[in-house]
Amino acid sequence: MRLLAVFNLITFVFLPFSFLISEPALAKNKRIIIDAEIHQYLTELANPILNVAKINLEDVKLHILQDNALNAFVAGGKNIFLHTGLLISTETPQQLRGVLAHEIGHIAGGHLTRMSQAYRDASNFASLGSILGLAAAIASGKPQAAPTLVHGAGSIAQKTFLRHTRGQEAAADQAAARYLIAIREGPGGLLDFLRILKEKEAVSSDTIPIYLRTHPLTKDRIKFFEKPTSVPNDIKKRTTLGLIERHNKMIAKLFSFLRPPSETFLRYKKSENSYLSKYAFAIAHHKNAESHKAQKLLNELIATTPMDPYLWELKGQIFFEFAKPKKARSAYQKALSINGNIPLIRQQLTRVELAINSPETISSALKNAKIAARALPKSALSWHNLAVAQGRNGKIAMANLSLAELALLQNNMHKATLHANRAKKVLKENTPAYQRSLDIINTSKKTSKN
Repeated sequence: MRLLAVFNLITFVFLPFSFLISEPALAKNKRIIIDAEIHQYLTELANPILNVAKINLEDVKLHILQDNALNAFVAGGKNIFLHTGLLISTETPQQLRGVLAHEIGHIAGGHLTRMSQAYRDASNFASLGSILGLAAAIASGKPQAAPTLVHGAGSIAQKTFLRHTRGQEAAADQAAARYLIAIREGPGGLLDFLRILKEKEAVSSDTIPIYLRTHPLTKDRIKFFEKPTSVPNDIKKRTTLGLIERHNKMIAKLFSFLRPPSETFLRYKKSENSYLSKYAFAIAHHKNAESHKAQKLLNELIATTPMDPYLWELKGQIFFEFAKPKKARSAYQKALSINGNIPLIRQQLTRVELAINSPETISSALKNAKIAARALPKSALSWHNLAVAQGRNGKIAMANLSLAELALLQNNMHKATLHANRAKKVLKENTPAYQRSLDIINTSKKTSKN
């Protein structure tokens, strides 16, 4: 599991939809967690919902934010962000799928576009109120009254906007219920999670005025899902044992990586000889710089389930972070030999091979970097790895083209143009790479003008 570099959510989206009680911290920097195993699990939970919602599976991206708040939201079009606090708080796969169904309801309903318009309408109303308030105050000969009038207009605009968002949240709940019934699971899991939320909300949210909430009251949402029309009697919770195990493993991984090792040992002490506890303890020992203990537990787990690629991935991560890149490479290669269709693991293998920096690993890194970049074209690390691998293999023009792709992804149009021009000067005309360099240059120009 990796933590991506800090980024600012304000650069990503105008105003997101929040699922639960905590407002998204737009002004705060967040760290995105990259983990192949958890991402695969979340994808498998979301895909049946996306199918019934008639949304292309490839269009929706799932992201994990390191944040203790019980929160999830849609932003930047079709990006679903899930806070680690929410993931760790869910008790069953159904609860988490219910949250995903709610967020997918926002996407299917086009709520983000409508919300932006509602915000503009509210802002215009507040601006109009400010102008009228100031004019009225001046006409009355009491300009000192203007601030009060302006504040009143802003308050009305705020209430208007929040009323709109509460309506969208209720619509997303209704959509979630339909989707969950359609896949023959039912919204019981979402109902259970709302009950968990209500308990926490009672402690943290009693003093928040109702009109400042962007969501309907949790108790009202619970009433909706408790209605017989919302939850048909013939729908029962359907969860395979495998999903439950993967859910618990996701929680153990997040908890162990994000919390102090002492908390992990305390949480999983009662069943310390179980598979889940050994898994959590391996991560905790790794964080305590106790590599031998971590590897010993991992070896025991691998002996039990040798065809689990994610155990080999974790083994590779531990070796690499303890400056044993050759052993890390072997572990990552083993993971990919079990399942070669995990691009995030291939990214890590590429990084390790570049760190070893031998003629053989540099050549291998180039092959792996190309595969990862094709599978993850929106990943900055993919293009960075590919550029480095191309440079070390003497493919300077292609390295510049990859750096141009990276800069374009990071919205740095100056660098994108610079590297694309360097590539264009060397690449042969009428080749796909040459044409791509032209495309990047033109895109950069248009974006810069806009």
